[in-house]
Amino acid sequence: QASLKPQTTCTTPDLAVAAQADMASSATDLMDCPVCLSTYTDAQLLPACGHTFCRECIESILGTANWRGQAKCPTCRSFFRAGDAKPNFALRQLLADAAAAGADASGASSSHAAAPSLARSVTRELSEPADGAGGDRGAALCRLQPESLISMGVPRGLAHLMAHEDAQIGLRIFLLDNSGSTQTCDGHYWENGIQFNCSRWEEIKRMSMEHAEFNARVGTPCEFVLLNGGPPPQKEGRDFVRVGGSSSQEESEQVAGLRKMLDSSGPTGVTPLSDRLIELRGRIRGEYAELISRGQRVVLVVVTDGMPTSAGSGNSTEGEQKRFVENLKKTVIELPVHVVIRLVTDSDSVVEFYNKVDEEIELNLEVLDDFASEAKEIRAQGNGWLVYTQLLHRIREGGTFMKLLDMLDERMLTPVEISILAQLVLRQPSDPPFPSDPDRFLQALEKHVLSADPVYDPLRKCLVPPVDINAVAWRVLPWKRRMVHAMGTAREMWWACALLVMLVALFINGLF
Repeated sequence: QASLKPQTTCTTPDLAVAAQADMASSATDLMDCPVCLSTYTDAQLLPACGHTFCRECIESILGTANWRGQAKCPTCRSFFRAGDAKPNFALRQLLADAAAAGADASGASSSHAAAPSLARSVTRELSEPADGAGGDRGAALCRLQPESLISMGVPRGLAHLMAHEDAQIGLRIFLLDNSGSTQTCDGHYWENGIQFNCSRWEEIKRMSMEHAEFNARVGTPCEFVLLNGGPPPQKEGRDFVRVGGSSSQEESEQVAGLRKMLDSSGPTGVTPLSDRLIELRGRIRGEYAELISRGQRVVLVVVTDGMPTSAGSGNSTEGEQKRFVENLKKTVIELPVHVVIRLVTDSDSVVEFYNKVDEEIELNLEVLDDFASEAKEIRAQGNGWLVYTQLLHRIREGGTFMKLLDMLDERMLTPVEISILAQLVLRQPSDPPFPSDPDRFLQALEKHVLSADPVYDPLRKCLVPPVDINAVAWRVLPWKRRMVHAMGTAREMWWACALLVMLVALFINGLF
């Protein structure tokens, strides 16, 4: 068990020195703030870049803000303002577990008793009464416990964070593009580790059913809305289907209703994303006060294969694209909405357009591709030490508030972020937190990797350990110890090669 160092007073940092402190932190302790070089206290992350510091350190950095009120992140120099920082729940939970484990070892209270409650608060459907006056839907109280997620194969750490997040979600809305272009046959889906080709619409249908079945089991309320529905007014079962949450229908009936709607619909029409966004924004605005009072947000997942068009034209003009971006900005800035744009296309122009939108609207927005493409992007960003699984992809598709998962395909994770994510994936309920010393952390990580079940790697197309130990060592160890580790690995490989050559020689000579 790694000891936690006493906190030192956070002073206003010299930004040039603090920028180098992030590199030096891996040489001392993975749980050290790169500014004050002490164990994180009241850990807060900057949403724009995802880097984490102590709350007092952030307040000190804000003392160096320019006349616009902008300060620079000591690690990457990106700008942030007062009020931008958000609690890093994953790191706080990890530190709480470590403190509780230390207290338990000394005869104090157990880690279970010390851990904060992650029980889910009431979730409801928008436009349904929250007090039960409208019937069973409003009356039922749905609480998501981590154990139910763990029983579905979700790792313990992720299960606790997902349960905590679920209490903050009022509703998930999946806006499904069923325009004529979705009949194009360049879609993909995965089944039993094999990638199959299909139409874009088939990929959208399969993704929708996966999320419907998952959310129905955990009780998170969802709506699946067709981009091109029937004539107004909208009708449930024809234009949209509700799944999960409090409902008088059985889960299997809800999922069957979604399947029926998708099977009876087909690719037709254009891509009026702006019009649907305006409609949804008006609906959410009507529930704004209620959502804020409950501390909840709406997750909007836009599943599309094309750029926005008007309702009367199939051409995506520059004016319509600007209109879409403006409405998207209003949605994420003015309302408690988190947006995921899930692309179902191999078109470079479409991918480039939405990536530019993601860069322009960084907060509360994420753009995702299919499973294999995301795995390639994550490896290209230097995070190939982690095998990107279908479970992680589904969590990101459904809209997660965990900035750590959002950063996977945007930049290389820092050593402390690697430590957090590795523990979220590998730690079991009875396991203490991994040591924060880099060498001891690697030892604990190797032990857990050896006992972990293999997972499917979409890039290598085979079952492999969930984490690459050597790649993690190269990231978390100081450069001198990196070389020692690499030399040790090379030495082992040399002896293995030598043994193999000797065995081959004996076999050729008939002596073996």
